[in-house]
Amino acid sequence: DVDFCTYGNELFNITRYIEFRNLENMDLPSLKKRVNEYLGNVKESKVIISNELLFGNPFFYMTNHFSNAQILKELFPTAKIIVTLRRQDHFIESVYQQSVRIGSRKKFNEYVNYKNGKYNDFNYNEFTNFEVEMLNYSKLLSVYRDLFGLENMLVQPYEKLLVEPQFFIDTLCSFMQVPSQQLVKSKSKVNSSYSNVSFFLRRFMNRFVIVGHSNGRGVFKLSPYREKLLQVYKKNKI
Repeated sequence: DVDFCTYGNELFNITRYIEFRNLENMDLPSLKKRVNEYLGNVKESKVIISNELLFGNPFFYMTNHFSNAQILKELFPTAKIIVTLRRQDHFIESVYQQSVRIGSRKKFNEYVNYKNGKYNDFNYNEFTNFEVEMLNYSKLLSVYRDLFGLENMLVQPYEKLLVEPQFFIDTLCSFMQVPSQQLVKSKSKVNSSYSNVSFFLRRFMNRFVIVGHSNGRGVFKLSPYREKLLQVYKKNKI
């Protein structure tokens, strides 16, 4: 009864396209045609598009947050918005780890622009840094509230999924007006984080490798052997 759009799907590809596009420079009629053609052929009564970057890219100060919401309103005027938010301290820790994964060498205080007893603004001259204003979720959510209406939004904490997964799913299905599903627990780990040792090694080794525009300096290109070494430590987490 639900068409879940993810990687490779036509609607998902459209959302990837609009992530960093300016609304005024887009061919909206062409995009609307593609959207309507897809929706006209889909058999399911509900369509879900899942793309976390539509809410904003944390590596670029969420600068695409407002424009993405406007474009989505143009393409899907009657859409319902589902947002799952992570606790702020856990979110910033996760984003910081991701920044190290892609080449950052910054210490945590440097990453969050904390200096001389205060948090400073986002630095556009450096790729990997963070401004704490991005943790003001109510400000971000108000954009979708104003465009789509509060009655068309469902906001749940990610921690609720961890503590009461069935309640989380029941709430989601109720909002979507589809039958609830019984969760089946999986033993496999997905997207596991670094151990303390592997994280330290990664940040240290980033000094000596070139990893795209996020690193800027370095001597050696990213080597697969570095990844193998980190995986060894990752399996023996401390």
